[in-house]
Order: sequence, then structure tokens, then C-alpha cells
Amino acid sequence: QPRLLTLMTLVVGCAFMSQFSAVKVDRYGTFSDRARQLNSFVRDWHPPPTIFGHVHIAKTAGTSINGNLSTLYERVCGHKGYSYDAHAAQKVNGSTTEFGRRRVHPSIMEEIGYEDCDYISHEIDASWWQSRFYNWTIPIELHVPCRDPLQHLMSQCNYMNFRFNCSSGKFKEQVLRCVPFLRGSSSRFSKKLELQISQKNSSLQSIKCFNPLPVEKYFLYMGKLLQPRRIPTSYNHWETNRKRNPAQECIWKDSMAQQQAIEILQQNVHYYDFCERCMGSKHELDLST
Repeated sequence: QPRLLTLMTLVVGCAFMSQFSAVKVDRYGTFSDRARQLNSFVRDWHPPPTIFGHVHIAKTAGTSINGNLSTLYERVCGHKGYSYDAHAAQKVNGSTTEFGRRRVHPSIMEEIGYEDCDYISHEIDASWWQSRFYNWTIPIELHVPCRDPLQHLMSQCNYMNFRFNCSSGKFKEQVLRCVPFLRGSSSRFSKKLELQISQKNSSLQSIKCFNPLPVEKYFLYMGKLLQPRRIPTSYNHWETNRKRNPAQECIWKDSMAQQQAIEILQQNVHYYDFCERCMGSKHELDLST
């Protein structure tokens, strides 16, 4: 009987692994019901040595990343969703203008605290990370999403409801007009933040970059590090941008404008300079497996 039991265990284990390798993800990055069932079998999870911080850069799928992870894993704490109330929160429609369970006010986040978080996502200026976690009890690894710079620029212009004109004499002004969340004191990412991490004199110990699209790859990567929820739930996707029409975006028809826009971004916005240096380096997250 012991031998028979061992054989049965091996058969079931192999079947489970083959099913897991065939898991598919839908268009919004929400895991299928089968994947959620498979996640429930994970029993040998151990707390990671660091806390993960997601620097929510506008128009890099940050809302979907935060929201999805909160429905699938424990101790996800974010401006766009928490694990502890994910079931109830997904029954509420999200809003880009009103605060609530799916867009948590920063003061409420501070009231809740971050002591019980394995993953923290916030859509806030870079100085918050520097001050809030300067002397934290556990080291923190920041994850910074880096999209294709031109696609990211056009997505932000669309969000700002701004029609880009490639023939305008004020080309630089137009480029910088579309990236208000990445410049000045309210920038989501800064040279000071990167410098503080490089000096390793605070709890912010490391910084990684990653391509956020398609989002499924990042979910699977974090699934190896975060604890699966006992009862996962479905993520109710909500749009934060009006639909783009790339055919009406002049920049895709002008190679010189494309190169000029990239140079302007990298020379005037530290975030794009960081992404250019980080992507393809040893600091980029390996989402291939």
C-alpha cells in the first residue's frame, strides 16, 4: 500500500504540473478559473526576503497590475486595490475621479499602514518612497515599468486629450506637455530616488525595471514570489483611458519625429533615461520563464 500511494502521488503530481503549464490568461491579464484552482494547491510558500514596491507610472497598465495581483495573492496593498477586501471591491465599479475601494485615498492607505504588506503599489511622487521607507524593517525592491517610449508618450497624450502635431514648430513643448506625471516635484520617478537606492543607505535596497506589456508575464513572475489567495476572485477590469486610434497619430508616419521625440524624452525626463539604461541590463526582471 505505501508503494501504491507513492505511485499515485507521482501520477497526480505530474498531471497537476502539466495542467499548470497549459494555463492561459485572458486579454486583460486576469487568470482563468483553472489557474486559480491550481494556485490553491501551492502549499510550500515562504515569505520573500524583501518587500516589493510597484512604482505606478501613468499609462503602464498599473491599475491592471495592482488590481489583478490583489485578487490573486495575499498581502497586496495598493492605491488601486488591496488583497484583504478584493472580493467586495471587485463588485464596485472603478472610477478615475472618485476615491473608494478600488481607488484608495492616500490618507486611508496611511491609516491602514504597510506592516502587513508583501507587495505595495502606489501612484504617487517619488519622494514618498524615499521618506516612507527610508528606515523600514525589511529591505524593499522597487519595480519600475518601462514601456516602449513612443507608445507610452502617445498613450499619455491620449489620456491628456491632446492631439499631437508633428509639423508644429513647438515639437519639444508638445512632447513634454504629455508627460506631466514624470516631471517636477510630482514626478513618479526621480534621479534622487535612483541615487538613494544606489547608495544602499536605506531600506530601499534595489530597483528593477520590466516591460509591463503583456501584463500576464509579470503576473506569472510575481506568482513565484507572492502567496496565492486561499479563495481568489476575478478582476473586474475598468478603463482609465479613452480608446486610442494610432492611425490618426502622425508620429508613426514620421521617422525623424520619432527619433526626435525619444531624444527629448531621454534628455529631459529622468524616467526615460533610466529605462533606456535599465532595460536589457542585469537589472531588468527576467519575465521569460
